[in-house]
Amino acid sequence: MKRKLYLTILLTSFCLLFVACGVKKVDYTSLERTTTQKDMTETIGSEPNETKKTDDGGVAYTYKKSVYDRYTGSMSYQYYDDMLYYSKWTHIEKKEKKAEKVYKDICSALKEQYGKGTEDKANNTTTYEVDKKYIIAAYALQNDKYEVCITEMMK
Repeated sequence: MKRKLYLTILLTSFCLLFVACGVKKVDYTSLERTTTQKDMTETIGSEPNETKKTDDGGVAYTYKKSVYDRYTGSMSYQYYDDMLYYSKWTHIEKKEKKAEKVYKDICSALKEQYGKGTEDKANNTTTYEVDKKYIIAAYALQNDKYEVCITEMMK
């Protein structure tokens, strides 16, 4: 019985090791407005999963498995005239309590990095204003699931 337990623990450890090796943690907020798509790809270490033109003439690049503060979501960057204008990280949860916990954890991580933000409890948002950008953390019900988002808009 002990042997099966040890074997199970060992196999689980190996699986976790292989899964963790495939994820590269990137602080997406380190990208500036002048970051080109090529520089972004080099910083992240891979090509985007999806590239598409936006209705207003920009280009959106999406990475499906983007990690922020130990949570996995999808990350989209929007460019206009080869200038980064907007980025959005989105994590999906089925339960509101879990989404609220993720939101609070992310706000704590952002607070450590940028100081106290302006919180709007009625709309479940917190805004951080830094030198050249606004960073907004939020969560809301979308299509029967909760989206936890970090939106970064360049000034």
